[in-house]
Amino acid sequence: SSSKYELSQRPEDKSKNLSFYCSNTRCTASYNAAERASIHGYKNVRIMREGIKGWKEAGKPTTPFSS
Repeated sequence: SSSKYELSQRPEDKSKNLSFYCSNTRCTASYNAAERASIHGYKNVRIMREGIKGWKEAGKPTTPFSS
């Protein structure tokens, strides 16, 4: 959940670029996560509105998650 991610998952350097996205345009978790980052002092916060679905539809590359 966007409101429950660990603050330690973000970089210590608050000037780093942070991009948040959901699976599609109906999800609002990325907005909530980005707002939370901004509240904690991150300056370069962005939201990819189209989500990962839009990214793939645009033909952009993805990499499978590996644990």
